[in-house]
Amino acid sequence: MQGPGSLHLFSYPSASGLKHELDAACILDVAVVLEAKDQACGVDKNEVDSFDGKTFDYYESLVRHSRTFPLYRILWSTSAMNPLIRRYAIRRGIILVTPDIVPIPSLLAAASRWDGADWLTDQSLSDLVLLGERACRPLQGISDIGKIVYQYPFNVWKPADLDDLEYLQNIASSQWLNWLDKCDPLHFENITRICLQSTSGWAEQRS
Repeated sequence: MQGPGSLHLFSYPSASGLKHELDAACILDVAVVLEAKDQACGVDKNEVDSFDGKTFDYYESLVRHSRTFPLYRILWSTSAMNPLIRRYAIRRGIILVTPDIVPIPSLLAAASRWDGADWLTDQSLSDLVLLGERACRPLQGISDIGKIVYQYPFNVWKPADLDDLEYLQNIASSQWLNWLDKCDPLHFENITRICLQSTSGWAEQRS
């Protein structure tokens, strides 16, 4: 785990030699790198481009050092995001966390539970998983004739797919939160308590 201000990713510098600052990264079940934005205007296109570029630069370095595990990228904002910017990030596999809507990974986790059909129809659940997993795809190297390459599939998203994902995320967010409020009113309070317990003292240990 690494905290704010790091100029490396998992102890490796960037492939280009440029020093990109990262807010946080860790490897638990999967490898994750996080960019956090606390600003009233929300995230803009240039900030998405910057995060996309520097994480790719670091991932190329990981591949050079035979670290080819998938890298999930999360862009977290304290403000809502312009829908067009949201789509722009989704097309690059950048996972978004904003206060106006439930993040796609949280919805996917809820949809995979046995009680998913209690708050969303089977067809909507199926479509949400199909599009949601595509939206959360990680950076990952692929072996090709003895080399590791990164392939960007240009035909992954059609405008109608992004329309459908936006609709499904909105309706699933509303219905899941309403269902959760009835079945487990202290759900998020308990998660927050566990998170705080697991991270307490971490900053002191790092200093």
